[in-house]
Amino acid sequence: AVVSTQSTGNKIEKILLERIKMKLFDDVERKEKPTGRDVMKLRELPLNQEKSALSLAEVYEKEYVEAQAAAEATQKEVVNEEEEKIKADLANLFRKLDALSNFNFTPKSVKEELKIVVDAPAIEMEEAMPTAVAETQILAPAEKENSFQICVCL
Repeated sequence: AVVSTQSTGNKIEKILLERIKMKLFDDVERKEKPTGRDVMKLRELPLNQEKSALSLAEVYEKEYVEAQAAAEATQKEVVNEEEEKIKADLANLFRKLDALSNFNFTPKSVKEELKIVVDAPAIEMEEAMPTAVAETQILAPAEKENSFQICVCL
């Protein structure tokens, strides 16, 4: 935003006075109402307010099917008999090459791997808890009370 000061006010006033002297006005030009043929052109194309019988998805599907049919028709025209013969010969050649390479192919022998299997649970493999823990820290609160009662009874 422009800060209004005395100097900016004076500049704007000078600009306005110069434009008035030069008769440069930015007036809005009036629009005339269309008459005669112009009105007829506007009324010629009324908008259709009726609901369409097809849904939008059906319309898109119809356009897509038509486009696919046109594309298939152009593809069928392009294929020549010579191209079909070449494709058949190539397929035959590749089939024979595959047969030749597969007859002479022997896979590498399978190496046996040694796996050490321990029947111990994972908890025993790793330390379940640190070694420097008191037994009372391991027990649940109910178990602690029972252990004290046992001690008292003895």
